[in-house]
Amino acid sequence: MSDKMVRSGAAILCAVVGGLYVAIGFGFIRVVEQPADKPLVLAVLGGIYLAMGAALWLTDRIGLLVGAAAFQLMVMAGYLAVASNREPAFEGWGIALKLAEVVICAALAYLVLHHARHADTAHFAHAAG
Repeated sequence: MSDKMVRSGAAILCAVVGGLYVAIGFGFIRVVEQPADKPLVLAVLGGIYLAMGAALWLTDRIGLLVGAAAFQLMVMAGYLAVASNREPAFEGWGIALKLAEVVICAALAYLVLHHARHADTAHFAHAAG
């Protein structure tokens, strides 16, 4: 599988996740009986995912890949941190989004490691030449 395919897949999945967060934030999708506690936060989170998806589609800069992976980890940790304050603590939409975010994070980790291997190979080839 090529880096471009992995990056494109991650970008598309970011767009899907972003769209879902926006839809949940604005109440188009109800995840629980009560409306979301922080609808604006969810809508902004969705916007960040949409922007991240667009950025991944357009570039493979290592800083973007690392930053996006760190963002994924923060979002997942935040979900777990506030779970005890929600009723129910975990719901289908949240778990589905987290699974998608794990896939995005795995794709980003692959791309970061692959990028680092290419950089080492290029540096070694340049130094040897």
